[in-house]
Amino acid sequence: MTAAKRTKLYLVAADLGTLALAGFLAAAALHWPDIVRGFFVGVLLVVVLALFWRGLRDEYLEQLWNRGTSAAFFAVVAWFLFGPFLEGLFDGLSGSDAQLDLPQTGAAIFAIGGFYLGFQIARIRSAL
Repeated sequence: MTAAKRTKLYLVAADLGTLALAGFLAAAALHWPDIVRGFFVGVLLVVVLALFWRGLRDEYLEQLWNRGTSAAFFAVVAWFLFGPFLEGLFDGLSGSDAQLDLPQTGAAIFAIGGFYLGFQIARIRSAL
């Protein structure tokens, strides 16, 4: 396989991961069955493992990966700093105390979302 085809495969996998993340968020927001959410989580895990396994073949992919991981780190730090406040605000405005503990349970999806957001933004910026 040529380097151009490997790079294209890598970028297609990243696009698939972004779509799987969007599907998971839609499934969670619309309260779809757990099997649908589990499918999207499985796709996300396979894509992240494929991206990691394929390795960083050139400087361009390494730059995209670094931007994605930096964005994921920033997203997790921001989530742990502001997540409890947002949960308390939501509980106070809604008048219920659901005790979902969103800062802990939401950290993983924010990390994955931050990775794909940073990756795709860097990709779009490099294309312009």
